[in-house]
Amino acid sequence: MLAWRWSLGVVAVLIGGGWLALALLGDSFRSSLGASSVDVITQFAPVLVAALILASVLLPGHRLLLHVTALVVAAACVGLVFLLRESVVVGGLGLLYGGAWFGYYAKSL
Repeated sequence: MLAWRWSLGVVAVLIGGGWLALALLGDSFRSSLGASSVDVITQFAPVLVAALILASVLLPGHRLLLHVTALVVAAACVGLVFLLRESVVVGGLGLLYGGAWFGYYAKSL
């Protein structure tokens, strides 16, 4: 169970940090080419979901946090199903990670 928590936490930090760096650096690069900017939800929703997952992994005793995270991950998985039409790899990996988190959620209850 501890290795599962570490794995989920490390992946959440890498995804959240990488996405945040990409959003901050990519926005200035995109504007220099004259392209339109990306909306705030698209930029920061994955970072917030990753932070919530990280918080639930770091504090497994807080049941309310686990339940709220379960709702957010379920909503993210619905969005990932729609993303499968655009990118099978990204959507599939996201659904795989969501399934791994739900496995952790079921074990921690």
